[in-house]
Amino acid sequence: MQDEITSYRQNIIDAIHTLEKCDEMIFNSGISLFMNNEWKDIEAAFEIGDVYKFSINHLETSADINVQLIAKTINEIRRTIDSLQNLNSISDDEVNQV
Repeated sequence: MQDEITSYRQNIIDAIHTLEKCDEMIFNSGISLFMNNEWKDIEAAFEIGDVYKFSINHLETSADINVQLIAKTINEIRRTIDSLQNLNSISDDEVNQV
């Protein structure tokens, strides 16, 4: 029985990892849309190798409805991750163990 619980718990952690990867991929897609539309003119100011820290706020405040929808999807993924962790008493440390 303990092995089943451990296996089940590990499957939840694996699902969280998958959701985190999805979050990252969808976020990057949202930033690409944002940069190719609203920040098209600003993008020209960036040099190759420049680093800029984007946040979900950039997507949420976009005038582009497509970018806003992507932000909503990301937020839903993040809420789901939080819920899975809370419902199953899974700590961030446990999720971050590889």
